Formats: sequence, structure tokens, C-alpha cells
Amino acid sequence: MKTFNQKGSSHIVAIMLVLVVGVVGFAGYRIMQKNKVADHAASESVATTSVALPAKITSKAQAAQASKSLDSDSLDKSLNSSQMDADLNSVL
Repeated sequence: MKTFNQKGSSHIVAIMLVLVVGVVGFAGYRIMQKNKVADHAASESVATTSVALPAKITSKAQAAQASKSLDSDSLDKSLNSSQMDADLNSVL
């Protein structure tokens, strides 16, 4: 029975290991770059959304009218406090 000299086989294993690590690293880099481009495009679309700003208040009469309008609106009318408490408890 012949035995083969296997002293050089550890180099082949090391080269294969470096290749596998390189391929996995390259694939991860490519995925990261694609996600970065997608995130940039998403943030760009959000950043370009136009918002209509209200007119500036220039007189005391306009300020009083705006205050009266805000006071008459019930902002908490649709708030369900028991549901909000349940949601907060589930988070905590």
C-alpha cells in the first residue's frame, strides 16, 4: 500500500478557507450596498414630499381666531385610553 505525502495539503485547505471567506464577504458587501441604495431612495422620496404650510398670523385678530379654533376642536375625541394603556403594557 502506497502512502502519499500530504505535507502540502494544509495549504490547499487554507486557500479554500480564504476563498470561502472572500466569497461570503463579497456577497455581504453587495447586499449591504443594495440596501443602502434602497434606503437612500426611500429617504429621498420622503424628503421630497411637499407639505402645505399654513398662512402666517400677522395680526392679533388672526391669533385670537386661531386660538378660538384650536380651543373648540376636541383633539382627544377619538382617543381610546384603555386601548392605549393595553398597547403600552404590551410594549413594556
